[in-house]
Amino acid sequence: MGYSAVNRRYFLASASAFALAGCAERGAFLPVPYVAGDSVQPIFLATDRKVDAQLNPGDGRGDAPAFGRVDVRIPAAHEVGQVELPLAGRDNSDKLGVLETRRYDTMASFLAQVAATGSARDEVQIFVHGYNYTLAEVVYRHAQMAFDYQIPGPQISYSWASAATAVGYLEDRDSVAISRDGLEALLTALARSERRKIRILAHSMGCLLVMETLRQMAIGGNTAAFSRLSDVILMSPDINLELFESQIVRLGRFPTQLWVLVAQNDLVLQLSERISGNRARLGRVTDFSRLQQMGVNVVDLSSFEDSDLGNHAVAMSSPQVIALFRGLLGSDFRNSPARRVPGIAEIAFPASSSS
Repeated sequence: MGYSAVNRRYFLASASAFALAGCAERGAFLPVPYVAGDSVQPIFLATDRKVDAQLNPGDGRGDAPAFGRVDVRIPAAHEVGQVELPLAGRDNSDKLGVLETRRYDTMASFLAQVAATGSARDEVQIFVHGYNYTLAEVVYRHAQMAFDYQIPGPQISYSWASAATAVGYLEDRDSVAISRDGLEALLTALARSERRKIRILAHSMGCLLVMETLRQMAIGGNTAAFSRLSDVILMSPDINLELFESQIVRLGRFPTQLWVLVAQNDLVLQLSERISGNRARLGRVTDFSRLQQMGVNVVDLSSFEDSDLGNHAVAMSSPQVIALFRGLLGSDFRNSPARRVPGIAEIAFPASSSS
């Protein structure tokens, strides 16, 4: 009989939520002028998508990884949590946009520019996006997060070849599998060239790519990069719960903090569960104890909502969550009596300290 009425409803809700710019340009790399009062957020880009010399994407995957940098204009009118996508032929004075793009011929030249960015105290941030993202949407979303969270240091978007369509879910899962080698190569090279710590921040299906890549590295004995990681943060992870548990077992004693941000009111993950044979997704887990015993920190964001993404991007788009976490960055929030933000104990469940 095909999808039930409720499954069709969830599918349509998901499709509407992820068609971020409707039938328009889906956030193309549109040039905008700099205006006094605006801010500039540089985003380094590593991608296995096909791109031209100006980083404009073509169809599908490229023959080799591409590297570049996009300087994103953050307008003075920017609202926390929002990605104000520019549209061709419109007045984009209050929208995000591109001030400059540059492409690097080699990974070595790319890494040299990353190394020259920020201070020795900064961490290198890697963002891995989820399902149904265009290249420009990846960069704009990363710029919004880095700006809103006030994260210093170099920002690297790793963009795998998403089909960028609401009905491309299965194709995107195949693309994730193909992109494991590319992400491993980036992590390995970055760990060799950087003395700074590296934080990985992944969303939705991008969490699957991160975990499968780390598992692949563990199996291959390529674990030197693990010691360079400060945190691995999985936001709304679209991963089968049993698969995740097997990935954790294979990683063994992982030498860094692993965080999972969940929300039981995530409508997109509800859809994912239905089209995956009603198998539980990590991002909607309710039994935190199993993960805690495996050394995973779980943060429950079910009491928060985002404006238009079915509560699937709360950590990226909720002003309340951004304000909370921004106040906690760089602090031992579990033991700080002087914090000026809501107590994290109200929403966080730290991992068990037992081995």
